[in-house]
Amino acid sequence: MMTRTDRTPPQAIIFLFGALSGALIAVAMWGMLIPQDPTPHMFPNQDKLLHFLAFAAMAGPASLILPVRYLGFMLSAVITVAGGVEIIQAVTNIGRQGDVMDFLAGAFGAVVACAIGRFIVTRFFPA
Repeated sequence: MMTRTDRTPPQAIIFLFGALSGALIAVAMWGMLIPQDPTPHMFPNQDKLLHFLAFAAMAGPASLILPVRYLGFMLSAVITVAGGVEIIQAVTNIGRQGDVMDFLAGAFGAVVACAIGRFIVTRFFPA
């Protein structure tokens, strides 16, 4: 019988969460880079909330399965994507505008998701 000395989940869970992250990234990028915002406008600054949630959804699953030593890389990659989306929106003619506040909302969403993910792992899955 093998005993687990770290918090690494089984390979099937890693694959499932990787596929989930990939799907969430694809849907979020599609929604942020098409000419018209696909979500109905319901309240002011709704786009900030959507950026927060989209980048939290990208970082959250990874923070649950990655070892701590990789979280900094993953977090910096997600934050870079948040910045890249805003740059693409600003410099292309897709009908969208880049916004620093959207970038900050996305970056904050990724950081919060990583913090919550690490709390869940350390609290409920001790080594």
